[in-house]
Parts: sequence; structure tokens; C-alpha cells
Amino acid sequence: MKGLTDRQAQVMRAIIEYWSEHGYPPTMRELCRLLGIRSTHAIADNFEYLAKKGVLRICRARSRAIELSPEYMRYVVRGMARRWAVPLADDPTRSIEQTQE
Repeated sequence: MKGLTDRQAQVMRAIIEYWSEHGYPPTMRELCRLLGIRSTHAIADNFEYLAKKGVLRICRARSRAIELSPEYMRYVVRGMARRWAVPLADDPTRSIEQTQE
């Protein structure tokens, strides 16, 4: 994750892993629990820095309103495909798991 601090990369990995597993982004409180952080303010600060870097967008009007840039959203899609063994577009008989062997 180029151009991100260690903490920002850790936050992004947590978002991507959670989103891949559940199908929707985590709330700030869920991220706090995942990362062992007590303050949602620390997560909010990281969101602000990540938004300035163009990695994500935040909609403050609702919960779970995180949008990732296409560069990072592809990691979520790959994780979801791996988790649910979605067939690859070029060969519908092979799943992602089979291509990694």
C-alpha cells in the first residue's frame, strides 16, 4: 500500500478484510475493536488522512458510508471472490482458488 503510513495501511487492511468477509464496510467502532484502538477519534483522523490521499471517501450522513478508490476496491472484490469461490470471467469452470495452486 504505497504512500501510506504503517497505521494507515493497517486501517486499510482491516477495512478490506472486513468488507471481503461481510460484504459491507465496517463502522468506526468495529474498526476500533479490530485494531485494538479505544478511540473512534483515532479512526476518524485516519479516515481524514486517507481521504486526502484519495484512498477513500466518507459520507458522514450514515453509518458504513466508506467508498474505496477503485485501486483498493479491487482487493475487496478479490477477497470476496476468494471467499465465495466465484468463477473467473475467462474460464467459468475455474475459481480463483484453483488458479492459485
